[in-house]
Amino acid sequence: MKRSKVRKALLNKLDCAEREGTEHTKYRFIESDKCIAVTALPRDKEIRDKLFGRIARQLFISFPQFRGIVVCTYERDDYIQMLKKSQLLLERAPGNVRDFVASL
Repeated sequence: MKRSKVRKALLNKLDCAEREGTEHTKYRFIESDKCIAVTALPRDKEIRDKLFGRIARQLFISFPQFRGIVVCTYERDDYIQMLKKSQLLLERAPGNVRDFVASL
């Protein structure tokens, strides 16, 4: 998948904050003034499935769910609902993510 398409999804669909680094661009999903998830994109033009899956895990969702966000099936509100429903994935999430989902 093209990096530009993944970048657009992170910025426009999830409304992530973007910060340029020397080797990667970092994206933070912030809700209620709390950083819920952080991921990074390399400078490569193509994002392969292995990296795509790693980004999905960093966002605490599955590969197909993240693909749905990128191909315009899901929006920010859908992502928040995915976090709420995904108790299995949240077991390994940091405390701030669990607290955020519990507050929904």
